Amino acid sequence: MTIENAIRTCLNLLAEVGVGNWNVCVVEDFPENPTHMGLCSYRARTIYLSAKWLDDDAEMLTTMRHEIAHVLSASDRDHGEHFEQALSLVPTQVTCARDFRIARCGPQVEPLP
Repeated sequence: MTIENAIRTCLNLLAEVGVGNWNVCVVEDFPENPTHMGLCSYRARTIYLSAKWLDDDAEMLTTMRHEIAHVLSASDRDHGEHFEQALSLVPTQVTCARDFRIARCGPQVEPLP
């Protein structure tokens, strides 16, 4: 999956569950935890995805769904019942693709702010 495709797919999944006004950014790494695949930041209203996993479409989609569930459950740490309910609302694939304009997307992976 390309950086642009990852961002577009995640934005479409957010739109499908009725979430707008959030950003998606692909980062090179998460320095505080290099094994992380994604991160949901309420402060920045951004889902960050690790570029390390772009080669694995299935894992990237699973990560997108996981981070979107954090957006829906309004919790960045909890993985309890409310999170599981939110996860069940996130589609497993994009069913109605919208053409989002991707800003600052190119060969360089954006760093965390």
